[in-house]
Amino acid sequence: MDSYLQAVPSVPWLENKHLNQFLLTAFINQFL
Repeated sequence: MDSYLQAVPSVPWLENKHLNQFLLTAFINQFL
């Protein structure tokens, strides 16, 4: 996730909150 955030430093967290939530959920689901 750190590498992802570093790759898009110009993108505000709040603006892409829905996208980050989606990626986080998908990431967690890989281990369930």
